[in-house]
Formats: sequence, C-alpha cells, structure tokens
Amino acid sequence: MRAWILATLAGWVLGIPSIALFALIGEAIGLAGKQVMIGAGMGVSLGLLQSRVLGRLIGRRRAWMLSCAGGLAAAMAVGLRISRRPAA
Repeated sequence: MRAWILATLAGWVLGIPSIALFALIGEAIGLAGKQVMIGAGMGVSLGLLQSRVLGRLIGRRRAWMLSCAGGLAAAMAVGLRISRRPAA
C-alpha cells in the first residue's frame, strides 16, 4: 500500500511538468487550450509511476498508463463541457 501511495504522490508531482509538455504538444497540433491535453499529461505521469507498482501484480504496465491517460483526458473534456453549460 505504501508503494502505491508514494507512486501516486510522485505521479502528481511529475504531472506538473508533464502538463506543460502536453500543452506545448497541444499547441503544435492545433489543440491549444484544450483541457483534454491537461488530463492526458497528468494521466501519463500518474499511470507511468503507478504502473511500476501495479505491473508487478498484473504485468500490464503500458495498458495501465494508457488507460490513466485516456481516463483523465476524457474526464477533463467532459468536466469542461459541463462547466461551460449555461445555468438553468
């Protein structure tokens, strides 16, 4: 459990520069300012470090990292759409 908590903490810390990198990539490919890139950046860093712990149990490190990136990217995209809806 301790290894998982430390990996998650380190993933959030690594997520800050990862978000910056993904924002630059987003600008280069025409997705500047899109929240999906923030989610993908944080998801990659979290997934990468968590997969190092989880990989010993299930052996599917890459799948975990990609699912974290996709999940956080989707959550950010949906959250942004909901937050921009006009108030009822």
